[in-house]
Amino acid sequence: EGESTTIRADEVFVATGRRANTGGLGLVADYQAKLVLRNAVFPFAGKASYASVPWVTYTDPEVAHVGLTEQEAKARHGDVTTYRYEFADLDRAIVDAETKGFVKIVTRPKGKIIGSTVVASGAGNLIMPLVLAMRRGIRLPQLSQIVYPYPTMVEGVKRAADSYYREKFAGRSGSFLRKVVRWLT
Repeated sequence: EGESTTIRADEVFVATGRRANTGGLGLVADYQAKLVLRNAVFPFAGKASYASVPWVTYTDPEVAHVGLTEQEAKARHGDVTTYRYEFADLDRAIVDAETKGFVKIVTRPKGKIIGSTVVASGAGNLIMPLVLAMRRGIRLPQLSQIVYPYPTMVEGVKRAADSYYREKFAGRSGSFLRKVVRWLT
């Protein structure tokens, strides 16, 4: 818009139009190979489903994702809820000085998980409970009820899942529960 900006830097990294240098590594598509083998051996043909196949970008911090992004989910389903937890608030992340990042979980009504993103050191490992939950139809309330080891980074997944109950407790449906808690205390 007619303005100029000067940016000073020691180095510039440009990755536009680059491809991974994987030639000669003998990489195998494990998921598809197992599906082909299963279909060849067993009489009931299976179909590939990429809805719960994760991907990871190995940066610092790592970015891991499975399923739909928040924008894709809204475009496809309209009625979605997003739960997010910042690693800056997680005890283990604070102790390890790895507080950059978050867990974001996108759900349909009643907590059906349709997408998740983890940005953190080790996000490729931290996304796996969410992949399993999507693959097995485990809803967010159930994921919240699992006992997680403390203090660990995967507890960030639990804290994001706990947001489901915090939202229910804060909303109209939580008014009865708040009355019970006040009565008990």
